[in-house]
Amino acid sequence: DLVASRAVELAFALYGSCHNYYFWMDDGGHGLYCHCPKCKQLSQSDQQLLIVNKIVKELRKHIPDARVAYLAYQDSIVPPQKMQPCEGIFLEYAPFEKYTAKGENAAELIACEKEMIVPLMRFFDKGPKKVLEYWYDNSLFSNWKKPPAKFVLKEENMKSDIAEYRSVGFDEISTFACFLGADYNELYGDVDIKPFAECLN
Repeated sequence: DLVASRAVELAFALYGSCHNYYFWMDDGGHGLYCHCPKCKQLSQSDQQLLIVNKIVKELRKHIPDARVAYLAYQDSIVPPQKMQPCEGIFLEYAPFEKYTAKGENAAELIACEKEMIVPLMRFFDKGPKKVLEYWYDNSLFSNWKKPPAKFVLKEENMKSDIAEYRSVGFDEISTFACFLGADYNELYGDVDIKPFAECLN
């Protein structure tokens, strides 16, 4: 409940161009979720859904049409098993393993991530289904280190990804655009985002 009330405070404090809200779980890697006696029986997916359910209920006391994203990402890529989404929760699918998985089980992680699209969309059957991609995420391609690396868009990959996402029924498609600010401009100039916009048209 404290998390939900703090989330509402944050929602009012930050600029918002719409009533979609994104409160993500800890971004530190696999296994970072609550192991207390009360929570340890819940998967990371269930724990995340438990929290965003509380947030959307609290938000809707003040903003009736508020919606909150469930981020399907890393450990939460598998649909929840014990919790059900409240009204106002929507799916946001972020295929991080596709870009970062390494080692002996990399292919398995990437395959599992992609195979979860259909069960996730069935589970979150109400509301929009959104993709959060990494095509313009230069923080990822710079290995999260400054100065940023020179960004090269893999446009054909982006086009084929967008076509595939649309074919399976995603309603909204977005991308990170990181490490492309003033310091990047000083080194390399502006990055053209028109190819992304054109692919969506």
